Parts: sequence; structure tokens; C-alpha cells
Amino acid sequence: MFLIDGPPAGALAWGMTRAFADRPAVTVADAPGKPAPAVDTADAGLRVGGDLGAVPAHAAGAAPVGAAGAMPVRAGSAVPVGVAGAVPVRTGGAAPVQPAGAVPPRPATAAALDDLRRERADFLRRSADYYGDPHLPVDGTLVDRVLDSWYRMIAGEQDDDGLRAAYRDAVSVLMTRAAGALEVPLDDLYRANRGRIPMWAWPEPHHLVAGIRTPIPDGHEPEAATGAVRLTVGTVTVSILPDEEADDVRAGGRARDAGTRLDYTYELPAYTWESRKGKKVVTSFEPAVVAFTIRTRRRPGVRFPSPSKYGRGTTAEDLAGAKVDPYSGTLGFHEGQHGMDLVEFLRSHEPPAYPGKVGMTVRRFEGLRESWLAALHDYAEKAEELSAARTDRVGVPESEP
Repeated sequence: MFLIDGPPAGALAWGMTRAFADRPAVTVADAPGKPAPAVDTADAGLRVGGDLGAVPAHAAGAAPVGAAGAMPVRAGSAVPVGVAGAVPVRTGGAAPVQPAGAVPPRPATAAALDDLRRERADFLRRSADYYGDPHLPVDGTLVDRVLDSWYRMIAGEQDDDGLRAAYRDAVSVLMTRAAGALEVPLDDLYRANRGRIPMWAWPEPHHLVAGIRTPIPDGHEPEAATGAVRLTVGTVTVSILPDEEADDVRAGGRARDAGTRLDYTYELPAYTWESRKGKKVVTSFEPAVVAFTIRTRRRPGVRFPSPSKYGRGTTAEDLAGAKVDPYSGTLGFHEGQHGMDLVEFLRSHEPPAYPGKVGMTVRRFEGLRESWLAALHDYAEKAEELSAARTDRVGVPESEP
């Protein structure tokens, strides 16, 4: 039989899909305490929706308690054992068991597909309740197993509003618990796992638009005339420009296959003055105006779907996500993370204001121009340095030039 650990009685585990009806059943256990025969875990994992390689198999439908990789048992509480460690089972309750030889049929109708999605949404809602228990231990290994399992489950089912809402809520509960348990800021935890959480399930939902690698916040679309997406971030305006091809692409002082940069234009403050005792004195002025742009460039012949060579796209989290959606392991994904880094820097860091003041002489007021431009240059450099640390200096190290 397949042993499928599931939610409390009355709920079907999402893994019990009606898929792969053309595959023969696999018996994964003979008798209590007897090692199971060899199983094609990749094949079995497809049918139950998860990786069975780490799930101990036993007969009589009983999930082993205290096995390696399982969370410790507490009387009267749910124990997260089962497919990829992600499916909660109530202690003392019977997990749904698929009889030997009985492979669920492939859903053949729209109604059957709707039923399956409702079952998955119900599973996710129960999981959210389970992982919301403040007494449940949460660690990095559990988070990895659960996120990977849920991402496999949600793949290809991202247009169902009910399922999306249940998934988003379950991920939010798990990530909030994990952030507290691991003592990691919630934003940082989401950032590290962007490669295996769909963009629409991020705290601020995003999406991709044609021709731009940087993910775009929902509610914004490219301008018809320019193809650029304009955002107001904090007190500044940033335009995310369409990607372009360039013969010379440099970032961090090095030639690159692709790069994403923060650039800016500015207008010096307009001011009024009056003569006082033979001196021109500033009586009012408008703030300087700075407009930022973010653009990804690539060298001729470089393709964004090619694998990322270092940094984001090569982390364990990104590679896990790439098994479901290959985009998480690509150069395009890598450059998109740079773009998001830059937007986040603009949101959390005010650009330097022009330091002039009313009452200054015009000569002194205008003399502040160079120091302000130097501060603006440093501001952009800090943004790119932060992005390099987050996106380039993680995962596989960059090779020396």
C-alpha cells in the first residue's frame, strides 16, 4: 500500500491526486518492522505529490513516530510526518491510506478538477492552523521541506483564487513562525525564498512583464509609449526600463554577461533671492528633483533563460524552486533580484536632500552643488553594494575574472 499521512479525519491529503492513472501501483511495505522493498521514489513522489525518499514505510497504515526527520510527538497535538514532512496528522487519528493496487484515476472533468483544488485548499487551511500552533517546534529543515512540498503542489494551479488564497495564508503563517524561531527578519526570510514562493504569494504581490527582468508590484504596468514601469517609492520616482542589449556591460567594476544598474538624473533647486546690504541672499527655493532608473542590460548572445553562474539562482532555496519552475535558476531571475534590491533600497533609504537653506548667500547656496552631487553618487553606490551583497555573494561564489 501507499502510506499517505494526511490532515485530521475528514480531509483528503493533497498528495492523493487523481493523476498518473496509467502507472502501476507500488507496494511500499510488507509487514510491521520489515524493511520495505526498493521503490522508485521519483515515480511514487509524482503520484502523491511529494518526495517519498525520506518517509519510512510501514504496514497497517501507521505512521512511524520519532523516526529520523519527524518532529517530536506531544500528546494530543498534531505531528508533522508524511510526504516531505509537510502534511499534518493528528496523534491517534488515522491517516488516509490508499489500498494496494488502487491508483486514483486522472481527473477527466472540470468538476473533478474543481474538487481536487478544493481538497488542496482545505489541506492548506488545515496546515495553516497546524503550523500556527505557537508550541510547535519550527526549524530550517522543516521550513525547507514544507515550502518545497507546497510549491510542488501549487505548480500549475495558480489561477484558482481559493487555492491561491489558502496557499498564501499558509505560507504567511509558516514564514511568520519561522522568522521568530530562527531569529531572522521576516522580509529577509521571504527574500531568501523568493525562488520557491510564487510572486503572487509574496507579502507584496509582484508579476513579470514582457521585456523587463525586475518583478513589478501588482497594480503597475508598462507605459504604452516607452515600455517603462514608473513607481513612486518613498519620496522618489523610479522608472524600471525595458531590458536592452549592450556591447559593454559592467557592474562592480567588472565586465559581466548581464548587469542591472541604478542610474539617476537631477534638477538643481530653483530659488529666488533679494539684495541685502549688497549681497544676493536666497529667500526661497524648491527642492532638488532626482529621478531614478533601473535597467538590466545583457551582452550580445547572452540569454536570460541560461543558468545563473553564481549568487541568486544558485542558492539551495533557488535550486529547490528551479525543480518546479526552472526560471528560479536562471540569469533572468538573478538580474530580477538585483532590480528588487534597488527598489527596496530606494524605499528604505531617503536620497540626500540639497543642503541649501534660506538666508544663505547665492554664492554659498550654489557652492553646495558639488558636495550634494558627491553625496548622490555615494547613495547610488551604496544601493548597488547592498544589491551585490544580497544577490551576488550568496550561493555559488563568483569566479575570479
